[in-house]
Amino acid sequence: MQRKGQAAMEFLMTYGWAILAAIIVIGILGFYFFGRGILTPRAGIVKEPFYLNAWNAKASTGITLELKNNGDETYNVSAITVSGCGTTAAAPGDVAAGALKAVTIACTTGLTEGSTFKGDITVSYIKPGSTVPLTATGSMTERVAA
Repeated sequence: MQRKGQAAMEFLMTYGWAILAAIIVIGILGFYFFGRGILTPRAGIVKEPFYLNAWNAKASTGITLELKNNGDETYNVSAITVSGCGTTAAAPGDVAAGALKAVTIACTTGLTEGSTFKGDITVSYIKPGSTVPLTATGSMTERVAA
């Protein structure tokens, strides 16, 4: 009698593990194919001498970036562009060392509420006493709000 019970238990355990593995695989596939928009990574970075302190993407107003000058001198920012946006921000001018400067870029394309916006950021600036234009690049990923 005990032999038949042990064989039945081993049979059920083997099928139990197989069913558990199938449920895990189906869950992972469902997450990757149907749930990509659920967990939108919110990321933003700009290379030195600047730092991307805050950012957002709104369908009504466009992209807002808050840049911090992490350098030790004042830089003259001539332009800030975000790829996939279609327009260039007004030049914020001089940004003192350690100061924050907020810039809004009114996007003409690419911002649909609920979608994920990914764009490359280019900050064009000039060091004091220089005429050589420099650039700091970066990127941002954000879910577009209303």
